[in-house]
Amino acid sequence: MTRDSDVDIIVVSRRFGLKEHFTITPELYDEWHLKQKIDYPVDILLFIP
Repeated sequence: MTRDSDVDIIVVSRRFGLKEHFTITPELYDEWHLKQKIDYPVDILLFIP
């Protein structure tokens, strides 16, 4: 990784409703940064098929 790199995570699931999309993403950011203590920038993209 370079100084300007980030990690892209794509999550695809039918379990996500439109409303849940806005509550799940912050939870995943918390899991990534706070609980797992990963210090890389991350973009989390949720898709509903």
